[in-house]
Amino acid sequence: MRGSNASMRISGASSRRQPQRRVPPRGTRNARANVRSRQGRETFLERHLRSLIAMALLAVTVIVFCVWSTSTTSGKRTFAQLGIGSASGYILLGDDCMESGNYARAVEHYYRALSRHTTYESAIKLARAYQMTGDTDREASVLLLCADRFETEREPYERLKALYPTLTRRPETVQNALNRGAHVLGDASIAQ
Repeated sequence: MRGSNASMRISGASSRRQPQRRVPPRGTRNARANVRSRQGRETFLERHLRSLIAMALLAVTVIVFCVWSTSTTSGKRTFAQLGIGSASGYILLGDDCMESGNYARAVEHYYRALSRHTTYESAIKLARAYQMTGDTDREASVLLLCADRFETEREPYERLKALYPTLTRRPETVQNALNRGAHVLGDASIAQ
């Protein structure tokens, strides 16, 4: 026997016994098999419920954000301050600057509003802002734009006439706009 133990030691085999493998109780093995088979039978909704809820919450958040940004004045102002606003947002910012006396900044905002969407409101407010800064040449060019695009409005013609009160000193483009305004509005005093 000694020789056999010695040969086992030399060959590298240990004399320790291997631990006996535990066999799970009979019912446990079947329960694990049932869980695995049930996982294979889950419906699409059961597997993806969390993802669907997350997507629904994201969609609701985006809708609320879009409604807020397009229908409230604070939303329009916020987007205009970020540089991605609509014309109405820039008009609101320009109005704020006009009220605070920052006419140069108001010119910038009204100009952005006019470049996004040409409306009478943005054009006439830009002309008023130029008037407040004392830039009569740019004011006249914006008033000519108003007279050209919004022929039935009276204020641009009256303001052009106030800028150039004497007939002999009026530029030809201004006089042509005043003549057209007199014809459209049916008031000859505009052209004089």
